[in-house]
Amino acid sequence: MRELRDGVVEAARVLGGGGVPAALGFACAEIADARGVLWGQRGSEEVCDALAAWREPGAEQHLGAVHESLMTGRKEAGAFYTPAFLVEQLLEETLVPLLSPGQRVRVLDPACGTGAFLLPAARRIAQTVGVPLADAIACVHGVDLDPVAVEIARFLLWLEGPSVPRTVLDANLVVGDGLALAPDASYDVVVGNPPVLNQLRTATVRESSVEGVGPYTDTSALFLL
Repeated sequence: MRELRDGVVEAARVLGGGGVPAALGFACAEIADARGVLWGQRGSEEVCDALAAWREPGAEQHLGAVHESLMTGRKEAGAFYTPAFLVEQLLEETLVPLLSPGQRVRVLDPACGTGAFLLPAARRIAQTVGVPLADAIACVHGVDLDPVAVEIARFLLWLEGPSVPRTVLDANLVVGDGLALAPDASYDVVVGNPPVLNQLRTATVRESSVEGVGPYTDTSALFLL
């Protein structure tokens, strides 16, 4: 992963003002181009050279980890990588029991990050329910405060099912506060790894309009209410 991370850092240096978010966007474009599909505009020759390692098979699996490693204020935001084995275990316990042939479900990750739960959930739905992967992808929804993470999640889902309209991904994966979803929002399964914050950190709640939330509340606990 180091070579991939270093490539993003170098591309960010070349880009100047765009920084790491822009470099990650161009990394997505390189991944897609290497597979013969178009996600977005590629960078300059110098940027493409810096991101050459991202054209290798399987590079997309490291997008989330590289993004996390380059985040500023990561600890304050409570952003931590979710191991694949934990994702699979949680889906096995929460999603799989609800799946049966022909049964559609709606899945939500209210703190989706780069989509660690969403893509495996879509795969499980496609395999068990017996629908095309594109239809399964349309069943998963995510919310996150980090716009770069949300865009990476959209990209990874699209890369798995390029026939999914971008409008569907834009509508299902949104930038926002997962705790502020509309009261009438209805989902069959809610999964995820909420932001974990110590009560003494500045990013814990000081003031909130959410009923029952007081000072110094650890926001991760709110996702369990």
